[in-house]
Amino acid sequence: MFRRLLLPLRRCFSTSTSSSATPTLYSSGTTPVSILSWGRGASGQLGGGKEERRLYPSPVAHLSLPDPAPVLSPTPGRLPDAAAAGTAAGGVEVGISCGLFHSAVVVDGGAWVWGKGDGGRLGLGDESSAFVPRHNPNLSELRVLALGGIHSAALTASGEVFTWGYGGFGALGHYVYHRELLPRKVNGPWEGKISHIATSGAHTAAITDSGELYTWGRDEGDGRLGLGSGGGPGEAGSLSVPSKVNALPVSVAAVACGGFFTMALTSDGQLWSWGANSNFELGRGSNSSDWRPQLIPSLKNLHVIQVACGGYHSLALTDEGVVLSWGHGGHGQLGHPTLQNHRVPLAIKALSEERIVYIACGGSTSAAISEKGDLYMWGNARDCQLGVPGLPEIQPLPLMLSFARTSFGGQTAHLPKSKSSGYKHFVSISSGLPCFLAIRRQSPGYSSVHTASFSSQHNQLSTDRSGTVMAERELIDKDKLILRGLQFHGFHGVKQEEKTLGQKFVVDVDAWMDLSAAGETDSISDTVSYTDIYRIAKDVVEGPSRNLLEAVAHRIASATLLKFPQISAVRVKVGKPHVAVQGIVDYLGVEILRYRKDVGGDRQELH
Repeated sequence: MFRRLLLPLRRCFSTSTSSSATPTLYSSGTTPVSILSWGRGASGQLGGGKEERRLYPSPVAHLSLPDPAPVLSPTPGRLPDAAAAGTAAGGVEVGISCGLFHSAVVVDGGAWVWGKGDGGRLGLGDESSAFVPRHNPNLSELRVLALGGIHSAALTASGEVFTWGYGGFGALGHYVYHRELLPRKVNGPWEGKISHIATSGAHTAAITDSGELYTWGRDEGDGRLGLGSGGGPGEAGSLSVPSKVNALPVSVAAVACGGFFTMALTSDGQLWSWGANSNFELGRGSNSSDWRPQLIPSLKNLHVIQVACGGYHSLALTDEGVVLSWGHGGHGQLGHPTLQNHRVPLAIKALSEERIVYIACGGSTSAAISEKGDLYMWGNARDCQLGVPGLPEIQPLPLMLSFARTSFGGQTAHLPKSKSSGYKHFVSISSGLPCFLAIRRQSPGYSSVHTASFSSQHNQLSTDRSGTVMAERELIDKDKLILRGLQFHGFHGVKQEEKTLGQKFVVDVDAWMDLSAAGETDSISDTVSYTDIYRIAKDVVEGPSRNLLEAVAHRIASATLLKFPQISAVRVKVGKPHVAVQGIVDYLGVEILRYRKDVGGDRQELH
């Protein structure tokens, strides 16, 4: 059923550093464990000492742990399991996490971090980047690290939450919006200890030991915080004060944060969802966004033990080892033969012969680990996130990775191994936007596995209805949505009177997307509502003052592309009808054209 990865040797050389240069971070026994990374590491988040793209899973660091087997840290979105019992029995706890441009590993309560450092997201006291793992002396007695877009969160063994990094949109929960270069305790209004945390691009969630859920950060009115329909009082609907989700009528034990939505699990395996839903992210059958937590109807008779959220899709894992997926499927991230969106959770048939024990989502990729320790991956392969070069950019069906390592003249080659090999035993996997991080124990017979996940927005390639990847620039002469003559009063300009008195602005928007499905079905769910794009333009023009029209137009285009992955390109024209020039003019303005690939990188950090 699965495509075996038998690649020619000439294509099997890694661009990463050799194993001899890989550091050992922790040594207290004889059990070897490796931290592996792969994908695109333009900001050093792969930990190989440079900006690089790793085609295959390659070592970042080694650990040498004592027996019994290492205990794996709690995972955001996963119900508590035997980790606490293992720790009590003397096992060393290990966990990993990926942010958008930074990564981390937790070993025995200590933390090693690497990647992009601006905003202070590494928590080292400055904004310097680290291209190899660095021990963070400011963190100790940790249970969980949850890395977001440009901020980070940690949960200690004593039940305290610390955050650091960029504080915009209230992501840190410190009642202020400035950055924190060092970990700072979140003094939330809760009583007792925190038992579980999760984060995404710019919103964070925490669960108390009594099952109460608190959220803070960015909302934008999509309802991802579960606190109401209007968003918070700060910029872009942000809320810097941790607030209890009173609309959630049940106690919960686990939570996961998607790009613009949130999922929570009760201790008896019932899954609740809320937030943005234009791509059926909430799994309820409709695409209406809803800030009110609701039980996902089709899962109420199943016992879900883990949920993982991507940018616009999710996976759920049941206690019987079945994986279900729903939401946006344009990159094959749902694991089904077609690239259609799925309105409700649907079991992935390609994994039906395996008992899956852990799952993870990247922005537009997905992964699963079987009880035998095999790693399966599918979805967006554009930056080698799937660990296999030469794949098409869209890989809709799960592939099993089964590589061992051997050295050839100082380079590292990856050769297929049989399923009986001890090298296949993946222990944990975590995803950022363009890369993955994994833990693997290198001894035969080990089958205990664990995963952690990070959810963020993702770059989305445009596809035709057969799933063929199309160049975005080829779509400009194809279907598009048209909005003309939108008029708003704003306060943009370099002159003080423009910022004080304001003036009228006129906006035109073209948004390219495939409208054939909407033409056939006559259903609003197969297109994008004009009013949603209108609202984006209105929020930007009537929002914070900008000096240049270029900045206003850019924000309209970027926000549209980020919110609607089915849109491949946007043209925005912004004009000033009333300008102080000597002569007769209709208006003066700017016109820009932005493609989906243009909204990657730092522009995604604030979401």
